[in-house]
Amino acid sequence: MISLDHYVGREVTAVEEAEEGGWQIVLIGDVRIICFDAQYDMPNAESLVGMKMTQTIFSRDETRLWFGTDDNPQATTMFLPPMDYGIADPARDDIPDQPVRPQAGPIVPTAEETRPDHPSERIADGPEEAPPEQEAPEEGVAEDQDV
Repeated sequence: MISLDHYVGREVTAVEEAEEGGWQIVLIGDVRIICFDAQYDMPNAESLVGMKMTQTIFSRDETRLWFGTDDNPQATTMFLPPMDYGIADPARDDIPDQPVRPQAGPIVPTAEETRPDHPSERIADGPEEAPPEQEAPEEGVAEDQDV
């Protein structure tokens, strides 16, 4: 699975309009981080070009990227929409030529999200029918002996 974390430490070479719409940050190796959401302003190229991506934070509300130098690793912070960005990396064989939206995979709810609030509403699933009754062994005969 592709993730922005794979590109921490790479230097920014350009900030420009993206062919797919929106804008993109280009990292060394022609890796493109593309923002498709027009509500997010394109960052200033002068403030990012030459800096390295130093940290990523993912949350339900935002994807946060830090760019900086060895002396100041958090010099610039920028945000991406958590569900509307993509990554294109020509060096990876496992992804297609077009941008991959890594966050668009299936979302599996946690146990806390699916559990009812009140304990009386928590009903365990069980067998549909009662198990078959077993015959009691004859007196004086071991269970594993043939009669």
